[in-house]
Amino acid sequence: LFISSPDGSEQTRLTEFAAEDLSVSPDGTRVAFTSNINGNADIYVLEIATLNVTRITDAPEKDAAPTWSPDGTRLAFVSFRDGNFEIYMVNANGSNTTRLTNDPAGDGDPVWSPISDEIAFTSNRFGNSDIFLLTPNGSVSTLTTNSAPDSAPAWSPDGSRIAFQTFAGELSNI
Repeated sequence: LFISSPDGSEQTRLTEFAAEDLSVSPDGTRVAFTSNINGNADIYVLEIATLNVTRITDAPEKDAAPTWSPDGTRLAFVSFRDGNFEIYMVNANGSNTTRLTNDPAGDGDPVWSPISDEIAFTSNRFGNSDIFLLTPNGSVSTLTTNSAPDSAPAWSPDGSRIAFQTFAGELSNI
């Protein structure tokens, strides 16, 4: 992991190990990421000021794609720990892991709303990838049912819209 100013200057290396699926906390002081530091893909959090790294998940299967809650106290992520990719939530200190989705189709790409507890995600529940919305209590609603696969949901900064990519590569929003 590296950090730099927006113009690319002042690049500073933060870690010596490989990391992916980066997500910066809302206050900009921490970075959540996926890494194989201990031989398995788990979620870690790096405190930028101290370079202290904390392992947040420790499951025998892959945990990935962390996304921060708007208040920075929780992370949503994808896990294969139950034999199928599902969305989970965990406190930012690694306590209280909760499964949020439970469907035979794989769920992925969680993205937490910048202003609420809603999480947009993708799933193949209807035969191809569509965009769904869930709350931490587990209620799920369908946002797209296009004939082409939809992916990569992204919230607008004010939380009023969700952009997503269609199979044709065009961006749409809802």
